[in-house]
Amino acid sequence: MVGLLPAFLVFYGFFVVFYSSAVDFLTTYLPERLVKSAIPFSAAGWLVVSLLSRSARPVVDSLLWAAASFALGYVLYRLRLWASGDMWLLSAASASLSPAFPNFWLFFPYMLIWAGILGTFYYCFFFVKHRLYEKHLPVALTFLAILGYSLLSPLERFPWAISALIFFVLFTRKDVEALFIREKPVRELEEDDWVLDDLKLGDRVIKAPAVLTKKEEALARRLGRGKVRVKGGVPMTPAFSLALASLLFTL
Repeated sequence: MVGLLPAFLVFYGFFVVFYSSAVDFLTTYLPERLVKSAIPFSAAGWLVVSLLSRSARPVVDSLLWAAASFALGYVLYRLRLWASGDMWLLSAASASLSPAFPNFWLFFPYMLIWAGILGTFYYCFFFVKHRLYEKHLPVALTFLAILGYSLLSPLERFPWAISALIFFVLFTRKDVEALFIREKPVRELEEDDWVLDDLKLGDRVIKAPAVLTKKEEALARRLGRGKVRVKGGVPMTPAFSLALASLLFTL
């Protein structure tokens, strides 16, 4: 029983992360009920493991990692770098998996690395898809030339590649960001929508830019009129799955 329950909790944690990442990637919506329920369920499961093994370590690890992950996710959420679902998913992954992985701390740098890779891929994909290279041809050619030069000796010239990427983004960011801005009826606004125009909801005025909360979503559906500009994003939760896969290879 003691050995079977941790295996189940690990499988459950991987399922929640991989399934949620796939749904988010395909639909841009996280199954938040599944994600949020995974936190108390996992903590309760590790509590049972602690009682059966007569060691407080599993449940303490689960609770501490979940709390620390939620705090980190909340900071990123308040900085408008993450959606609320990302915050909950990070906490759920920590609650379910941290007691089973002595190297769980590596999940965070792996996630950062994969988020950077995914972000670069998305950026370049939309840059090419919308033919922005026609407007920024000299910048694009310079970036490719420096990147190609860096690949001749990746370890020694890695700073060159990073510098080229920063240069490329600085000169093209406004046009790429503009691709994600659209008008949306106020009554259709949802939690985590990044609103770019001041929004009047009855007696309340939400100053732009702002990320809508659940309460503000309800107000918008009830009192909203007209349309506002919102800035969309891209699903970054696949970085969670890739980070967990990387974690397995470092056991």
